[in-house]
Amino acid sequence: MNTKSYLFELDYGKRMESKPFLIDLMSNFDNQSLTGITFLVNNNPYNFEFLLLLVFEKQDKEFDHWLNNSYPKMKYRFLYNYSTDDIVKKQLEERRYNAFSFSNELQMNEYLKEESTKIFLFPSKEVCTKKFGGKNYSSNSYKVFLSHSSKDKPIIEPVFTELQKSEIKVWYDKYEIEYGDSITEKINLGLNECGLGIICLSKNFMSSNWAKSEMNYFLQKRINSKTPNFICINIDLEHNELPPLIQDYRYIDFKNDNWISELVNIISKKAVHNNV
Repeated sequence: MNTKSYLFELDYGKRMESKPFLIDLMSNFDNQSLTGITFLVNNNPYNFEFLLLLVFEKQDKEFDHWLNNSYPKMKYRFLYNYSTDDIVKKQLEERRYNAFSFSNELQMNEYLKEESTKIFLFPSKEVCTKKFGGKNYSSNSYKVFLSHSSKDKPIIEPVFTELQKSEIKVWYDKYEIEYGDSITEKINLGLNECGLGIICLSKNFMSSNWAKSEMNYFLQKRINSKTPNFICINIDLEHNELPPLIQDYRYIDFKNDNWISELVNIISKKAVHNNV
């Protein structure tokens, strides 16, 4: 059976905002083509997750077209490098998710509510705000910007994959910029929405005016805010080849065997420190 799977990340705290999309989805694709709709919910207060898994047996191309035209913002909620097998493995090994599959609006309404349900153990952000006088929680939305030279894509691709495996959200141009998009506009949006920059320094990086402009953005932001908001990975430069203002910062050496673990650990610490 040739099935196609889509995994989207929705907002746990604002879950009711996804309801119009789901109703529209079920009205446009019947259960002969859309054979699976599943909520996957992680109720860990330190890492709330609300995932939507869609499985198409046919009409996946029609769904792509419908999504692009009717719900273009949903494209940015699509999770890359995650497969159904990844989710099943997490469910079996870690009991991470509460799962609920449905095929019509009546079934969906049984579990998709502002209040707590069998799969959502915590109420929505709106309910919490009313109950606790404005104090509420937010889902883990910390995101990092992957600044690199396009010539280093063979090196950067594994970096992106490892970060995804560690469930770190990454702004990576390969998946964020679609054909027809304004590159400048999309990069500006990405820089604004990310709490941390990962600057992948290399000979190729230093010969790219675009990459250096991104580096300068993070440097200027660091100077103005007085807080470090970037991490450097040194791929193939000698220390004296680094930009003078960068030489003062400790960087991760790509030549070290455990460099990816170092990167994941420091990003995780910064995410907790920034409480986002």
